[in-house]
Amino acid sequence: MPDRPLAGLPVILVEDDDDSREILEIALTAEGASVRTASGAEEALALFKAAPPAIVLTDLSLSDRDGVWLLRQIRGLPGAAGVPVIAWTGRAFPHEREAIAAAGFDMHLVKPVDVHEMVAAITALTNIGGDDGDGASARRAPER
Repeated sequence: MPDRPLAGLPVILVEDDDDSREILEIALTAEGASVRTASGAEEALALFKAAPPAIVLTDLSLSDRDGVWLLRQIRGLPGAAGVPVIAWTGRAFPHEREAIAAAGFDMHLVKPVDVHEMVAAITALTNIGGDDGDGASARRAPER
């Protein structure tokens, strides 16, 4: 894996806990991502509308609205259906994981979030390092 596997990848990170948001932002930036942060779902939606990212990473429990609301708003935007959205939460029971998947999230990570696991998830969902036939790395969501 390259030294900065997320080099230049535009990411929106949504977390209402200031310390957690800062730690994740630092970790993703160290991996090369271009990170914009939001402390709530409405702020994240505004960031998305201003400049859609390659991927959205969101906590499910936010102070203003929840991650499911954010996901539904994003999926309702023209051209945004292919942008992957990863949720994280402290909820790890099978029925809760099933509900999160049923809501439409592309992936679910359990807190505390392991940065290496998150980078691997981002890499897989955005097809970083994938070969699109001309040897160039792709930065796109998988076809649905």
